[in-house]
Amino acid sequence: MGNVRARLLRRRSPLARVASVVRVDHLVAAGTSNWGAYGVVAALSRLTGLELLHDPALESRVIDACVAAGAFDGVTRRREPTVDGLAADVHAEIVHLLHLAARCE
Repeated sequence: MGNVRARLLRRRSPLARVASVVRVDHLVAAGTSNWGAYGVVAALSRLTGLELLHDPALESRVIDACVAAGAFDGVTRRREPTVDGLAADVHAEIVHLLHLAARCE
């Protein structure tokens, strides 16, 4: 978000408080960093015609495995199956929506 941080500061946006200062060649804005990465993978899936994005069930299993291994949510600071304060099923649904968006029809 370093590319737009100055603009956020001028507008006194609360987002400026948490926006990164790092500039990038291609800014990907997303609700969570995971979703931004998954969006890039979905776009690559659409461009290549290959199924590159994992499925929603795997998303939930990965989150559960992380918690079982000792991970905790970076927002809630609790060992629970959430990412950035959002339940695993929310993340699985985002993966599902990205699958729909990436379909090459």
